Amino acid sequence: AHQEASSQLESVKATLAKTTASLETCKADLARANTSISDGASQLESAHAGLETFSAQLQGSKKEVSRTKGELRAALLAAENLMAAKDELVDEVDALNDKLQERDAALAQHIAAAAQQTAAAEEEAGQKTARENAAEQEEG
Repeated sequence: AHQEASSQLESVKATLAKTTASLETCKADLARANTSISDGASQLESAHAGLETFSAQLQGSKKEVSRTKGELRAALLAAENLMAAKDELVDEVDALNDKLQERDAALAQHIAAAAQQTAAAEEEAGQKTARENAAEQEEG
């Protein structure tokens, strides 16, 4: 029984290690997503700065206005695309956060189960030792 409890404890420890590895993977995914969001935000700021530059140039001359309308539309489209990409990244981060919370909850359950199994194994080992000591006293 002690060996079985020890085996169960090792199994729980292995499961806990796998869960921890999955959690670390999820955290790394979340970090990459956050980096992507930061990169997207920088690109969006660059696009915004580009739009401001275009706007200043457009005020300089009417010829410049007609010549750069296409460029302005392209820059606006790029900014909209970047905003859409940022929204997608935010959704991915939210999903990864949800996954991380699920993994955290699963990890907490595994830790609690391991603690219960460890306590049960320790109690069983203590009872076995007490029985062996009682048997030795009876023989002695």
